[in-house]
Amino acid sequence: MYKRTITGTISKYNNTDLKPGAYAIFTVDTDTGPAEDNARPVSARLSASEIRCYATTAFLAVRFDGPTGATVANTNELSGDSTIHAEDFTLSDLATDLLTAEPSSVYLCVVATSGTGNKVNFRDGCAISLEIDYALPPELLPYTDPVLIAGVTQVKARHMQELRTNINLQRDGLRMAPYSFSTIRAGYTSLADWTAHVEEMRAAIDETGVQHDAWIAIPVNCPTAAVIEQLRRVVEAIL
Repeated sequence: MYKRTITGTISKYNNTDLKPGAYAIFTVDTDTGPAEDNARPVSARLSASEIRCYATTAFLAVRFDGPTGATVANTNELSGDSTIHAEDFTLSDLATDLLTAEPSSVYLCVVATSGTGNKVNFRDGCAISLEIDYALPPELLPYTDPVLIAGVTQVKARHMQELRTNINLQRDGLRMAPYSFSTIRAGYTSLADWTAHVEEMRAAIDETGVQHDAWIAIPVNCPTAAVIEQLRRVVEAIL
């Protein structure tokens, strides 16, 4: 885990009713801790002392303009806060482009989700700091049979156990709790349970938010190399 910090000052602001949105632009002064190609942003924090938000319920949408295009992240919901000192981000899927973005300008947009007559005030010259936490990929457990050959490779409990271990290694890298899988015992667990075990792993993977192709169909109680190979590919893509 390492941190990237982007600091800047507001150079333009608009104090307005939040129905159409209020915005501020701050120019980037420093951008430290360049992201590595194989890292992934997992959390972030916005610190500012002179942004005042008078809203029943609202959130900040932070937009970065960089060489890879605009990226967006949302802060947690604000509920009647009058002064924002530090707000955690909920990083959306689009925010993964922060890995390579080197923004020259950052836009802060405030959007009200309820209430009327909401106002925001971005003070000119306000100093802002964005801290983005990145997770580095963990070293995954090597697979006993790296290449699975349909009709040749023997079905083994360890194929499932190794996948489960790697899923939880990736979840740990994202600061997620380990997934609680049902028991598999070599020589005891019935192949009739195979479909349920695959569905468990897919659920554990989908909770990470990784983008992947649609899951392929699972043959009922009939282990197939294609299903395991797809799981392996998607697990490796989590971080």
